[in-house]
Amino acid sequence: MIGGYASYMGTDAIRWWPDVDGQEFDGGQDVPRHERLIPAAYLVWMRNASRRQHFYALARAYGGFEESLMMPNGAGIDASESLMGAGGTPYNVIRSGTNTLTAKIIKNRPSPFYLPVGADSRLQERVRLLNRFTPGLLRKVGYYPKRYRKVRNASLFGMGNLFWYRDGQGVGCDVLQPWEINVDPIDARNNDPRSLIIIRYLDKGILKRRFPKSADAIENAPVLDESFQPVADMFAMSNRCTVVEAWHLPSGDARECADGRHSICLLDETLYDRRYNRPEFPITSLCKTPGISGWWGMGVGTEMWGFQDRISMMDERLEYAVRTVGGKMWLVPEGSQIYDTDFNDDMGVIIRHTPGMEPKDIDPQPFHEQLYQYFRDLTPDAYGFSAISQMSAQARKEPGVTAALALQTLDDIETDGFIGFERDDEEGVVEDARQALHIVRQIARNEGDFTVMSAGRGSGEKIDWKRDVDVPEDGYTVQAWAVSLLPKTPAARMQRLLELGANGYFDKPTVLRYLELPDTAQEEQLMLSARAVCDAQLETMIAAEDPFDEASFIAPTEHQDCAYALQRADAHYNRLQTDSIRRKQHTDPKVLKKLENLDKYIQLAKAIDDKAKAEAAAIQAQAAAAAQQQQVAGQPAAQQGAGPAPQLSMGPPPTPSAPIAPAAPLSPA
Repeated sequence: MIGGYASYMGTDAIRWWPDVDGQEFDGGQDVPRHERLIPAAYLVWMRNASRRQHFYALARAYGGFEESLMMPNGAGIDASESLMGAGGTPYNVIRSGTNTLTAKIIKNRPSPFYLPVGADSRLQERVRLLNRFTPGLLRKVGYYPKRYRKVRNASLFGMGNLFWYRDGQGVGCDVLQPWEINVDPIDARNNDPRSLIIIRYLDKGILKRRFPKSADAIENAPVLDESFQPVADMFAMSNRCTVVEAWHLPSGDARECADGRHSICLLDETLYDRRYNRPEFPITSLCKTPGISGWWGMGVGTEMWGFQDRISMMDERLEYAVRTVGGKMWLVPEGSQIYDTDFNDDMGVIIRHTPGMEPKDIDPQPFHEQLYQYFRDLTPDAYGFSAISQMSAQARKEPGVTAALALQTLDDIETDGFIGFERDDEEGVVEDARQALHIVRQIARNEGDFTVMSAGRGSGEKIDWKRDVDVPEDGYTVQAWAVSLLPKTPAARMQRLLELGANGYFDKPTVLRYLELPDTAQEEQLMLSARAVCDAQLETMIAAEDPFDEASFIAPTEHQDCAYALQRADAHYNRLQTDSIRRKQHTDPKVLKKLENLDKYIQLAKAIDDKAKAEAAAIQAQAAAAAQQQQVAGQPAAQQGAGPAPQLSMGPPPTPSAPIAPAAPLSPA
């Protein structure tokens, strides 16, 4: 039982983890971990009390926040009282600013791109499959909807967090609310806390599945209130209890420092207590604007708080003025035999005044025009202070701006104000993927394997970790790539691609591919099949583990695009030779054999291409000779007075490299 803050003011009260040598600070090796962690968690919980209240206030200002969640057991407050709070307030710039910034960041879906370290063909093939495994893994854990909430929390509160953990034979990912995370302010003054504590309430059934040996203790575990006292709610429909989960990072190399710890405790039970060897927490954080000191950042909610307060105050004053002064005011003298019942339908305000004056009505102005203008200027000032354009926040278009690319340009200019936040989000996706892959390695090592479905355009693929991937972290490097460097809006994207196609930079299949329209996936695959077989042949020869094997060489055929095959084979030949020289492997027999196979492939493709060109030239020569003979005979088609109209030949289908329209000037990016 927690006895109060003063009971835990000792020197070692907050040191719930062991020393570097693995010995407990108090010398007791038989003390259960929860007896050390719970008092320390209480101290950190109390030190974060003011910050929790700050987060609650921001959540109320944003709206849609059930204040019953403030209570650990969800009791004591009727949620219906807060659902129509500040969130329904007119001119809520905190909500609109947060949603606008979230949409700006979340519309980009960056993807980690892995590059192999080394020229080993097997490693290259596994890294290639890793680039397809990771998107399937992120979809399997429902990552992208949770990324939205992470970005929104970062936009509003200044910090968004995802918690990655192993859930049986699967990968778990939870969105952590900012009031659930607790760090010691002194420990985190330089943004590098060594300990982190999560205090939240979880379903007892889920806990029993994860920790079946502690099922009885979980069933009897209570929820804790703000004072860390057990409370109960007889009307609660949920079956939850408060869980304290904490990490302390090792002070150095985990092989030498034994003070790393990961513990999960109830009020009077230890569910999990193991040595922790990783140099970082299993939590990925996204910060909107880092603070000068401390772990937490600053979000739109804090930036716009002063503006929102003034806007709400002015709105209340103006609304009161309109209700009080707006409309007719009737000046009625005393003794004029005009009664209040003579005025109906709420025609205005009746004012009795000195007898002898004639009755009349006046229509006063509720407030001065400058006062209303000041009120109107507060909203754009709030958006401008946080670098959010009013065009985006209020979904309106600037006058005179109609072209899709022009709108995209304005969007890009606005995004410059959030470039740091956007880049941090891209790196955050890479870090999220790294955390997920770390858990996959654990599951595959202990359970046998881990499988995901990789979804492509028009097809899917089942990828097993051990069989297909199983790459160590030091076997590759990673970069964050945007899904597309073309304009993001569909109209601007189509306009840019059509211009590139019209000027001959892209052909028809390439335009269809970069449009990323699912309706054209089947047609795209058919149009590109003559090229896809060339890429598959070359990739197989380059990735062959034994290039001396006859099966490692695949010859081109007349049914594929040999002109494209010739170009691609030349490029692969030069790249393989360049990489081997840089890595000082140009004398390796396997590399030399691969170059020999590529050269042989190039000669065969060139022969097929030359033969096709010669046949096409012969057909054109025959057609020209026939046309010339027809003109000599004096029987041009235009002078045929009678008889059926000549049959028009459809001609050969357009080649993939044909431009899609007459040349047109390029629009500015």
